[in-house]
Amino acid sequence: MTFSHGGAGGKENTLTLAEGEYITSMEAHWAEKKSRTRIFYLSFGTSAGSTVSAGSQTESKSTVTAPEGFQLGGFFGQDGDEIDKLGTICTRISAEAPPAAAPANSAFAAVDSSGSLSLIEKKKGETTAEV
Repeated sequence: MTFSHGGAGGKENTLTLAEGEYITSMEAHWAEKKSRTRIFYLSFGTSAGSTVSAGSQTESKSTVTAPEGFQLGGFFGQDGDEIDKLGTICTRISAEAPPAAAPANSAFAAVDSSGSLSLIEKKKGETTAEV
């Protein structure tokens, strides 16, 4: 599967995951271009220590690392001519079925239609119906 975004320049970088290998981290660098914030560089790391990257590094950067037992299993964002926003979705590595109900005192993240991410906490005895 191949995905293509951004400009036509640069060189293609490919990373083939081995059986049981998964993406564990993403580093993004951003800067202003034409009065808008754009992603200039992305790097992905795997459970086996492999990496793949592309673009130009900038001073503004952030790294997302999946918690123990999770992988970066999906992405969401916004693009036009270039990638404007990019976020990660962590999924469980194991194929175990999730519990029927969230544990007492748990937290989960929700993304609204504008791409805003909200952390919602649930305490014992509460039900959550926020959307």
